[in-house]
Amino acid sequence: MNKISISNLAFQSADLNKVLSSLSRAGASGIEVAPTKIAEWDSLTNSSLREYRSLLADHNLSVSSLQAILYGMPNVELLREVGQFENLCIHMKRIGETANVLGAEVAVLGAPKQRSRGDLTEAEAFKLGVDRLRLLADIAHEHGIVIGLEPVPEVYGCDFLTNWEQVNDMIQQVDHPGLRVHLDTACVMLGGGNITEAIHATSTRLVHFHISEPKLQSFKSPIAEHTEASEALIEIKYDGWLVIEMLAHDELDDQASIDAVMFAKATYMA
Repeated sequence: MNKISISNLAFQSADLNKVLSSLSRAGASGIEVAPTKIAEWDSLTNSSLREYRSLLADHNLSVSSLQAILYGMPNVELLREVGQFENLCIHMKRIGETANVLGAEVAVLGAPKQRSRGDLTEAEAFKLGVDRLRLLADIAHEHGIVIGLEPVPEVYGCDFLTNWEQVNDMIQQVDHPGLRVHLDTACVMLGGGNITEAIHATSTRLVHFHISEPKLQSFKSPIAEHTEASEALIEIKYDGWLVIEMLAHDELDDQASIDAVMFAKATYMA
């Protein structure tokens, strides 16, 4: 059965216990964790991760997944110099360890800047991407997690794997259990795609799903194809996490995140 989760980027209340309690009561079962929201990489310890996981458990919440996994990391690149890719491999090992401590099974890979093609043609980037993503998938698999590869549209500053079709092709070429498709309602829409088609075409490779609006806005006036997405997910019998991705827009009020959970529950769990 699907469960609703929400990114920890969606709230920023000083009273974390209060907002977690409210999210749980609204219908959330999990939190997607951007690790640097807990602490910067240099300060992120297993102790702090265990403490965060315990805090969530106090509110009947678990860690659904990781996101923003390359945020704040310098000199980590998918398609650039070998040394920068080696840095990425080292960091991916840390992501695996972080996921293990938190109990997450999926790490979402968006990171438009760190997957820039640079001077490579699309064909050159794709060929190199197959080899390097397979190596990252090896690392993820060794840690018992899956990388959910996200199509990131050009409007978000991406120039590699910008639509769901390209991501689907990449997943099929890499053909590794450590790398699967992650879809996002806003990313698919902004990439010119149809969410129903995307869900059906990737059904056997779909590991994770983001419920989102363009530019990670709230769900006050949603424009993405959420009803269509919900129907398609039911049709393919998707049983993974449904994760709300949005940004907090008011540091004094986390009501938007609570409303988002209620929207997702009504739309995707009805």
